[in-house]
Amino acid sequence: MKPAPDAPPPAAAEAEADAPQAPTPTPCPAEPRSNASTAKPQHASASSTSAPGHPLPLVYEGGGGNPDCSLCHGSGYLRCDLPVDHPDFGKLHHCPDCAHLTEEERLKKTYAAKQRRIEAYTVTRPEQTFDTFDARTVAPAIREAYHIARRFAEAPSGWLVLHGNPGTGKSHLAGAIVNRCRDTLALSLVMPDLLELLRSGFDDDSYGEVLGFCRDVRLLVLDDMGTESPTPWAQEKLFQILNHRYNHRLPTVLVFNGAIDDFEPRIASRMTDSALSTVVSVYGEDYRRRSSG
Repeated sequence: MKPAPDAPPPAAAEAEADAPQAPTPTPCPAEPRSNASTAKPQHASASSTSAPGHPLPLVYEGGGGNPDCSLCHGSGYLRCDLPVDHPDFGKLHHCPDCAHLTEEERLKKTYAAKQRRIEAYTVTRPEQTFDTFDARTVAPAIREAYHIARRFAEAPSGWLVLHGNPGTGKSHLAGAIVNRCRDTLALSLVMPDLLELLRSGFDDDSYGEVLGFCRDVRLLVLDDMGTESPTPWAQEKLFQILNHRYNHRLPTVLVFNGAIDDFEPRIASRMTDSALSTVVSVYGEDYRRRSSG
């Protein structure tokens, strides 16, 4: 296996930028009914030979259409295959097959499709639940962390930062949150594994998807933070993810050993923002040794 690069290839730089917002859709240009009724949906391509006015699906990440729609393929928009000199060339139009969906129906269908992809990346341990966590005889700090994590799992909001010495059950509590939130779009990753997924994504074209999920998923859990190689590229990826979630106030759980001051200031300051984060210092005896003893 060739060593992973510390920095992405130049061609990947554009993939890191935020996806551009779709232009405001306009009404479909007037076309003869004969064309509209006989045209069949097809994928847009540079070699398309379809008749003028033919609807073509627009691949637009984060679209609000039905993921199973055979016309727009979930983007929610179409563009018409028109000559370049046509005044409506390149303009977007709402997909007629998805227009009847309510916002709630659209979200459910979109999330159902994303859930299958997210689960392919999520690291979970079914045995990590709140019921299997023995909070009765542990140190007070661990017992407090248990109750805070349990309340967070009931209605994820803001950030939950769990840090302290090794073996105090922090990863168990994070896993219990994920297992409790199975009906939510929840992504759980160990930090070194996340960076490896991003690096390998340059080869299998999954980079944008993984980064997008980390930035936008309803609930993100990052465990073992600080154990990754502290390269400038790794630090920048972590900051991109956390800064996006910080700006959009997305529920996030961060787990690591040690102190918050071990992280660079721009990340530490976001972790400790009292308007968003609940910071729990979890110190005590090794929970794993107790539970196995």
